[in-house]
Amino acid sequence: MTQNTFNFFQSQEESRRFSTLFGLSFIMVMILWSCLFYLVIRFWQIYLYDSRTPLDPKATIWSFDKRALIITGFFLLAIIILSLLQIRQIHQGGSTFIATKLGGTPLSPDGILGTRAGLECEKRLRNIIAEMSLAASISEPDLYILPAENGINAMAAGLTSDDAAVLVSYGALRYLDRDELSALIAHEFSHILNGDMRHFTIMAGWLHGLFWLQTTGRNLLLRVRNGRIILVVLAMVALGFLGTFMGRLLQAAFSRRREMLADASAVQFTRNSASLAGVLKKIGGLSQGSLIKSGSVPGLNHFFLAQPEKHTFFSSHPPLAERIWTLDPGWDGWYYDFDENPIDYLAEPVRSRAPSLKVRPIPVP
Repeated sequence: MTQNTFNFFQSQEESRRFSTLFGLSFIMVMILWSCLFYLVIRFWQIYLYDSRTPLDPKATIWSFDKRALIITGFFLLAIIILSLLQIRQIHQGGSTFIATKLGGTPLSPDGILGTRAGLECEKRLRNIIAEMSLAASISEPDLYILPAENGINAMAAGLTSDDAAVLVSYGALRYLDRDELSALIAHEFSHILNGDMRHFTIMAGWLHGLFWLQTTGRNLLLRVRNGRIILVVLAMVALGFLGTFMGRLLQAAFSRRREMLADASAVQFTRNSASLAGVLKKIGGLSQGSLIKSGSVPGLNHFFLAQPEKHTFFSSHPPLAERIWTLDPGWDGWYYDFDENPIDYLAEPVRSRAPSLKVRPIPVP
């Protein structure tokens, strides 16, 4: 057992507190968006709408109007319905849908890598999954391998512990030892136990609804010819963009805190922060890093152990260095050097042959 100064209980509490704050912030974003949409409708009613019915001369965009409220409510209801439909679609697809979408192959008892070293690594992985399931008191999740992915990464998929799957990349089996692979799996189990998959799916559904407003506005711009209506549609597009932008910011911030929570929970499982830090150091030192080449990744970034793409403003994971320093405060800042210390647990052992000896014949007297 590795001794460390990492306080995982404190980290868990801080991550949960921030997650609650971000959840409330997302609700506030929706309230703010609704108010802005209401003001846009009132502006159109008072200054742009050509009606034969005279309006109250004292009316302002800040005054209450039942019709504006109904229109705002209609669009808000449409966003809610579309969000729920998106969540339902993901829920019906389940973990198998996501695993297949990413090119995962279910790990069968006979194995899929086809070599002796591969079978040993697959057996080790199955044993780790069984140990983690027993420790967490949940049924074993389905296990998938991403055979075409050389980066070091893994992910948990599904909405509940009864419908969960763990996907492990070929690179993780190739470059991680048993303790590091245990830390990687513990991180993914933490996502399952902390309900992160459900939270991520709900946020993805809300963003889908907000993005619909932006897309609808763009389509209307191609059809509308009335200048006054075009102004309203432009405002709709702007509000859709603003809502999506703020939602993605909150989603990224929320996901980063849940990643820190999963790191802390993984240490609680394994009591070994050095192993998880070792996984991240190897990711930083590997040329492929945590790259996942599947084209289906962008909407699933937050499900992975590490950022599967290049870090951006909306990255779903904290920087590697920040996570490593949290786990290992004494880290010297250097990643694992694969050139100096090459590793390949999937390589077949080279069988050395005994040297052939040439025996000088004994001369016959």
